[in-house]
Amino acid sequence: MRRVNRHGGGEAAASKRALPVVWVLAGLFLRLFLRGRPRSMAGATVSGLMLRVAGVLVLYLLMGVMALSTWKLGIFERSTTLHAFTLMMVGMMMAGSSGALLFNAEEADILLHRPVTPRALLVAKVCVMVVAGVGLALALNVVGLVVGVWGPHGSWLFVPAHVCAMVLEVVFAASLVTLAYGWCLRCFGRERLDNFMTVAQVVVAVGAMAGGQLVPRLLLRMDGADVGEAMRWMVVLPPAWFGALTAVLTGGLVSGLTIGLAAWGVVVTGLVAWLAVGRLSAAYGDALTALNEAGPAAVGARYGRLAERVLGWPLVSRWLADPVERAAFKLTVAGLLRARDVKLRIYPQLAQLCAYPVIFLVVLPGGNPGHGETSGFGIAFAGAMASTMVFNTLEMLRFSDHWRGGEIFRAAPLSSPAPLFHGARKAVLLLLCGPVALLLTGVLLLWKGWSGGALLLLPGFCAMPFFSLLPGLWHTVVPFAEAPEQARNMSAGCLRMVVVLGAALVIAAATSWADEHGWLGLLLIVEMGLVFVASGALRLGIDGRPWPRDDG
Repeated sequence: MRRVNRHGGGEAAASKRALPVVWVLAGLFLRLFLRGRPRSMAGATVSGLMLRVAGVLVLYLLMGVMALSTWKLGIFERSTTLHAFTLMMVGMMMAGSSGALLFNAEEADILLHRPVTPRALLVAKVCVMVVAGVGLALALNVVGLVVGVWGPHGSWLFVPAHVCAMVLEVVFAASLVTLAYGWCLRCFGRERLDNFMTVAQVVVAVGAMAGGQLVPRLLLRMDGADVGEAMRWMVVLPPAWFGALTAVLTGGLVSGLTIGLAAWGVVVTGLVAWLAVGRLSAAYGDALTALNEAGPAAVGARYGRLAERVLGWPLVSRWLADPVERAAFKLTVAGLLRARDVKLRIYPQLAQLCAYPVIFLVVLPGGNPGHGETSGFGIAFAGAMASTMVFNTLEMLRFSDHWRGGEIFRAAPLSSPAPLFHGARKAVLLLLCGPVALLLTGVLLLWKGWSGGALLLLPGFCAMPFFSLLPGLWHTVVPFAEAPEQARNMSAGCLRMVVVLGAALVIAAATSWADEHGWLGLLLIVEMGLVFVASGALRLGIDGRPWPRDDG
């Protein structure tokens, strides 16, 4: 096989082949990104792929209805709000999926011995993120484009201007995610690769969530204040850059400040893209090679001692008296702390869920931030959102790159997979959701004191046992026993998330209403009774469910 000489005449030939190679790789990675790597290629039909993609696009289209809230805003405020929401949703998607896309050990086995440069491989994968992000962003902004044309201060120029700025925003988000990985790889090396990849995803996810929530609220807080004065400090907010670019291209708000913000956004996007795919491509190639190498000495003993110490606590020992549940508990702890693919899949999404309640506490909807007033709905919704963490975590714990090892569960003398599910469920409740609930309560108490409405968190927290059993309603939940590609069925997963978020909204609304009428104590009693009955019914159904026949 001919090899490309990095220092000789092969550079010219490599440059000529670079673009076709990138296009071919981008097409392959895009198909893999959309359909996953199914166990059987017979299941990868075009109609099924189109159905899943259409389901996700329709869901994003429905979420884009929030653009109607920008009807009365000016061109700059409207476009900035839309860009903030777009950056939040697209950034969270990229943070959740970029790890599996950029770093796949199986691809390294196939591609790294071929004349494919790390830069071409990286550019192709970034192109896939950009294409997927633009598709989702377009679906998310359909209603916003209609408002931008027909609403106050509307113009037909809003459509091409906003789409242009939106594409640039997606390029910025994809480049920023890639740059975060490259910087971690160059600074910390292979020994800490797994941990810092997780940290990079968490930082990007939290940043996207915080930016998408805080920027619109800051704009609404101005409430007619001098926009030009506010733009002086908006240089640190990416949605403001692209909002200014939209305003300049439409001619709706052209000034030195908006032109400066728009130019700053273009320059920063170009710089981040150049650093991500240019300067740090060598570190990316080294990381792919390192994925196939033996890692550092095993550190599992430390995590094993942690699990044994927790299981030694008297109350926990009685709670996990079943030996199968104890084994599943330790397996879940090991996966959450050691498995690279599990950490990259779970922690970024958990960081988003953790950031969302904190945002609702810092900038509470319905309150007056300028006067320190709080909103009962905001606090209650923060508690309800925190309780949904267990549902989302258990949904993601089903998947692992080493899913074939789950076949060993069928060899054990177990008539039902229920103990495995309960062990994983209790590990998530004890080690993830419990600490988050305590942290959220502590933050509210330190910030607002005992009179700050901490009791409004309780209805959400009381729903945790129900949410922890809810995944068993749809399928048999066995930890780490399904291929991660099965998670590509995004439409069904998004539908379940809508149901859970709807339940959180109902809990928050009921809590706020009961608190206003002095019935919070009665609500807690009624809710605990309903949760007890519903959880008991779910547990009976889960415990009586046998192994599915198609798993044999």
